[in-house]
Amino acid sequence: MGIIEGREDQERLAMMAEPCESGLFSSYVNCKGSFFVCSFAEGEDTWKDGLNVLECDDFMKDIWYNERLIKWRSRLLANNRECPIYDLNNHEK
Repeated sequence: MGIIEGREDQERLAMMAEPCESGLFSSYVNCKGSFFVCSFAEGEDTWKDGLNVLECDDFMKDIWYNERLIKWRSRLLANNRECPIYDLNNHEK
């Protein structure tokens, strides 16, 4: 949590924050039926376009075990569950 590092109240703030869960335990499907790892991911980075839930035959196979989602989860876990979409230190991607 780079954004709070070095703050006097860092320990207290860290207790109130949750690591990124996007694509691990939660996800977002927009009103058009497009799956994204979270609502912040829509239109960003490798999630410019979501995965089409309405046209999938098997959600687990076509969406949950989709190669793009597997890569996302691997990247998230390798990055200590810090969201790779936004760098909170400089408020950009």
